[in-house]
This record gives sequence, structure tokens and C-alpha cells, in this order.
Amino acid sequence: MYARRFVSQGIDAVRRGNVQTFLRYAQGGCGRPSSTTMRMNWSRQAELDSKNIYYSTDCPVLAINGTLDRQLDLSSPREWLEYWPDGAYTVMRCDFFDDGITEKWKIWGSDFHLQRLGASYASFVLYSGTMAGSLINQNETLTAVLSTHENQQFCERLIQNLLREAANELLKHQNKHLHQTFMVTLLYHPLDPTDRRENVKMRAHICSTATDNVPALPASVRVSLAMNESLPHRMPNPTAKLSSWCRERRAIENMYKVDGVNEVILTMPSKTHSSSSSRILLEGLTSNLFVILENGSLQTSPDELVLGGYARHLILKEAQRLGLTVIMKPPRLDDAASWKGVFLTSSIRLLVPVNEIILVSNDEVDQPETTTVWSLNTPHPLCRQLLVGIHDDSLGDCS
Repeated sequence: MYARRFVSQGIDAVRRGNVQTFLRYAQGGCGRPSSTTMRMNWSRQAELDSKNIYYSTDCPVLAINGTLDRQLDLSSPREWLEYWPDGAYTVMRCDFFDDGITEKWKIWGSDFHLQRLGASYASFVLYSGTMAGSLINQNETLTAVLSTHENQQFCERLIQNLLREAANELLKHQNKHLHQTFMVTLLYHPLDPTDRRENVKMRAHICSTATDNVPALPASVRVSLAMNESLPHRMPNPTAKLSSWCRERRAIENMYKVDGVNEVILTMPSKTHSSSSSRILLEGLTSNLFVILENGSLQTSPDELVLGGYARHLILKEAQRLGLTVIMKPPRLDDAASWKGVFLTSSIRLLVPVNEIILVSNDEVDQPETTTVWSLNTPHPLCRQLLVGIHDDSLGDCS
């Protein structure tokens, strides 16, 4: 059980430096204080040095290889990940609330994220070289797993200190009744990039991001389908969250993220249908995919084919609570006419409805043609019901 309760002492635990107390409060919830969203643009990066002493710095724009032709803005979580050596990472949502009386932090699923981070790093060690590389000794993988578990307490220190800095930055503005969402990224990478079996380096990044006023449903988005088999993919290791994917997926984005497209859905040929045009839909580049069927049941790809995110975990849990049937099988594009709704899930946005799915023809590079294969003007009512449900279940009541 991840989020059940949250009390105002959580922020005090942060300020006192009590890591375990802080995380116990942080994994709980808080209700919906009467608050407004504070718009800010702030980021910070942090790490533990060789003596496990915490320090943090600003996030600059850096020239790569000493040239201005390629720059990385380290205030961007993605470009920050691209800057450091390849490894495993996770992204978690953290919400700060100030209702004018108490200040509260909410971390969404810290246990879930830290456990997946360790498992992803073990997969990173297991597959040497590229994501489709050769296997290395199983005992070395076990050593890496044990190492990441031992280092979880250091990750907790990174989170604690970054959230303390974020709270202090917010309180400088002396605004009351505010609500601000932050995106925290944790990265494990080897100290020696040429030998993944060596000790793990832990880094963290935090940035302010757009804050959705739950339970209001986010605006619907347009998505496209990646149909080119020659482009990078996440097989044979789809369940590991690896930072190299931030760089590798750019080729897919360049081809399929045409104007107005917010996400690209990965697909593969259907093994159960002989038609060469039959495709199954797996997941988004940074999200999980669900479809709503005629009878109100949900369909999504099974765990072994996708990277199961925390929001997906919450949706599956809420569907069970509501008594909904969930078909753990990739949706088939041929069945699109029967879909009554489509939505995406992600750790930061939680649940986002889809209003259009398109195919992109790349015969004309400058002006690619698009074909709509599914659309819906108004989100299915189940989208909001699920969003409110996971919000209430995770946040609970404020004391």
C-alpha cells in the first residue's frame, strides 16, 4: 500500500532532517486544500560525493564537446539524463500544498519508484553494451541488485534534501493557498561507464512543472502510431527504465511527432493475425496506454511487454476497486472502431484522455500526410471517474 495518510508534520520532518519520518509522511496523502497553483520555473540537481555528503547546484546550459552546435539545458530532466552516463532512472511526482495553515508534501509512490529503480539498474547491468546486448554473469547482476538496495537510503537523502530546497524556494514568495507540482528524477549510473559492475553513482534532479487541478480532467491529446520496424525500440528489455531511451527515442519523435501530436504509441505486428497491416498497440514513449471497450471494461498491454508506470499501477488498482474487467492484452488497431475511449497514464500527469489517433505517412518529409484512425470529441466519463478515484485513494483525507 503506497499512499494512505499524510499529516502536517511531514514538512517539519523535512526541515528537521529526519529521513525516515519524512518518507513515512511523504508516502501518505493529503486532501484537496483550497489552493491556487503557483507558477514558477525552478530546477536543481544534486548528488552524493565519495563520502556520501550531499551537495546541489544550479542546472546550467552546457555546450557538448566544446561546441555551440549541440547544447544541453540541464534544467530539462530529459537533457539532464542525456548529459550523464547511461544508467537506470525513475521519475516521480511530488506535490507541495500550503492551505494557509499547514504546509504539506506528497510524494506519489516512493516505494514503487525506488524498487523499480533498483530492478531497472539490475537489468541495465544484465544487458551489457546496447539494450539488445549480450548477457553477463548472473552473479554480477545479483551484486548490482544488492548494491542498489543498500543504496536506497542514500536516494531517500537526495529526495529529502531536494524537497527541502524546493519548499524554501516556494516560501520565499510568501504566497498562501498554493499548490505546486515538482518532477523528481533519480538516476543510477556506474562510476566507471566502461564497467557496469562497479559501484553505483546516484544523482537527482528536481524541477517545477505544470500543476493539474485534480479532479479536473486534463485536456485531451492527439497521438500517432509508430509503424516503422527499423526505428529504435525497447525490446528485449521493455520493463526496465533506462536513460539511454531518452536519446534513442528521438528518431521516433522526429518521424512521428508531427504538429499537434503529443505522444507516439509504439506498435508491433500482431502474431495472431495473418494480415500484414494488423498491429497491436503497446505503450507510449513516456506513458502507458488504456482503451475503454463497449462494455465498460479496460484493455491494456500485459506487464511483460511494457514499462509499467506508477499511474498505471494506480489505475489497475482502482479498476479492481470499481469491479471493472481489465483485459491484459495489447489492443489491436483493427478493433479501433469498437473503442469507446482511450487514455494515457504517466507519473506526472496521472491520466490524460486521447481525442485522436493518427497514422503518419513519411513519404513527404517536409509535409507528412496524416490519417485519422480513431477519434472522440468528448472524453469517456470513466476517465474522470478513474482520475478522481486514484487521486482520492492516494491522497486520502487531511487531518
